Amino acid sequence: MKKKKILSKSLKKISNLKSILPKKKINIIPKNLISNTKSKLSNIYDEYKKTKERERIRSEKQKKLDEKRNLLREKKEAQREKINKIKEEKRQIQLQRKLIVDNEKQVRKNEEKRKKIEEKRIKIEQQKIKDENARE
Repeated sequence: MKKKKILSKSLKKISNLKSILPKKKINIIPKNLISNTKSKLSNIYDEYKKTKERERIRSEKQKKLDEKRNLLREKKEAQREKINKIKEEKRQIQLQRKLIVDNEKQVRKNEEKRKKIEEKRIKIEQQKIKDENARE
């Protein structure tokens, strides 16, 4: 029973297809068909090769541009590094000078304090001598 159902359905589909398709016979000349197909395929292949070649050329140009950009970027980076190094050296030199000046100031202050302390000591000594002379 199932086979009959399947058969009837398939026959219906085929009949529907027959009604849709034209009833004229299609004339196909095999020689022309093969030559036309061959020429179309060769045209498609030629177009494909041309497209690939264009893409290859475009990618090579892009690579060259990228290399140039990279070189320029590296040059700029090297210049920045050089400038930063020079600035850092200048800053270090200035810091050293400042440290030297500060050190000299501190030495002077210490010297002045030492002199004041020495003067006070001498005054005290002189006062002691005067007091001893006054007692005698």
